[in-house]
Amino acid sequence: MIPVTSLSSYLFCPRSIYLTRVLKVKPLPKKAIIKGTIKHNTFDYMNKVQEKIVKNIQTKDIEEIFKIYNQNYSQALRSAIINNKALLRKAKLPLIEAFKQMWPLFQKESKFITKHIHGFITLHNVVGDKLWELLTPKIKSEVRIQSKKFELRGVIDKLEVFPQKVVPIEMKSGKMMRKGLWPGHRIQLAAYLLMLREKHIKTISSGFIHYMDHDEKRELTLNPFLTEEVIETKNKVVNMLKSKNLPDFCQNKNKCNSCSLKPICYSYK
Repeated sequence: MIPVTSLSSYLFCPRSIYLTRVLKVKPLPKKAIIKGTIKHNTFDYMNKVQEKIVKNIQTKDIEEIFKIYNQNYSQALRSAIINNKALLRKAKLPLIEAFKQMWPLFQKESKFITKHIHGFITLHNVVGDKLWELLTPKIKSEVRIQSKKFELRGVIDKLEVFPQKVVPIEMKSGKMMRKGLWPGHRIQLAAYLLMLREKHIKTISSGFIHYMDHDEKRELTLNPFLTEEVIETKNKVVNMLKSKNLPDFCQNKNKCNSCSLKPICYSYK
């Protein structure tokens, strides 16, 4: 199966996919990639303990609820940083500095979840086990999904689970377009929507890209054109990976400058 991220990477630079997947070139440690891994590790841990956290909430005080989530996110982030300390040292990013750079993201997430939980408690007057039972939407992170039909697999950053539908949310850092979505972000979210529609809810139609640095969510609605684009891109990736021909160099210097393969790429002809 093809990772969904390979579709977005293909749109960014086909050569990079060939180098890593076919020629098995290992990219040099890059701060942004390592921080992305730590982010995913932190959310994965919080997803696993979410039910326990909610069931243990016995207060209606918003500050107390925020304190609970803040402490759990802090612990999860520290553990993820320690587990990736070897890579951080290779990238010359001190552990304390990594925490300082990433902590604001998880503070925002703590505030978001706290607001959601407190609002539900206030509206329904429930805490503990009953709170977890009735809570909607339930928010899941790092949700693994795959499809034999589309030959795709991936990990959805966040899933809002309602009684009759689910809403995928991909969390991105860095720049965003003035309008719309970057091609790679669009194809990635469209692929997840396609797989969710097949696996769970036939009526699912839209999801969001959350540009965290701008605190803005942009919606994407699945349609036949996007469906066809996902399938065509996946087929192009499959055919390229079977080929013996290394794709040409990317002609966009901005893409090259941000690529962790740059120091290695030009040694392959």
